[in-house]
Parts: sequence; C-alpha cells; structure tokens
Amino acid sequence: MTEDEILKIYNLYKEELLTGSSLSSKVVSEKKMMFYAASDNTIPFWLFFHFQKSDAQLIVAIYHRNGKAAAKEELLGFQKSWDALSQRVNQALLLER
Repeated sequence: MTEDEILKIYNLYKEELLTGSSLSSKVVSEKKMMFYAASDNTIPFWLFFHFQKSDAQLIVAIYHRNGKAAAKEELLGFQKSWDALSQRVNQALLLER
C-alpha cells in the first residue's frame, strides 16, 4: 500500500468522524484527529480517542463513574460504532474502484 493510499483512507476516516454519521463525538483537535464522547446526565462517563496517522493506530481512554465493568460496556458500544464507521469507509473505497 502506498503512502497516498494510506492518506486517502485516513482522510475518509477523518471525514466520517467530522460529519458524525457513525460516531457521536466532539472534536478536540481536528488537526491531530482527537475526539471525545461523553454521556448525558444519566450515565456519567467520558471516552477520549485519537486516530494517529503516522502508524494508523487508534488510542482510546475511557472512564466511567460506576467502575471498570460499566466502562467496558461503554467501550464495547464504541467498538461497535467504530466497526460501523470502518464499514462505511470500506464501502466508500470499494465504490471508488
């Protein structure tokens, strides 16, 4: 895979994240691809994630007031949302071919 192809995929992820169609999150830094998601008042948690272009790594940090088990549940929900976002990016790439 060429660097241009990797950059194209990264930009597709960035576009999806900024439109918020797959993940409900807020931008911390668009340039650095840093985002966070937080609960409403009924389920107090926060989740911070950073999509690193240099090595295509997703870094996630999560906190839930009700402990690790509750945080794990939220993280599983994030994983499902990320999988859906990845599916959309993959579909966009397939349609371009």
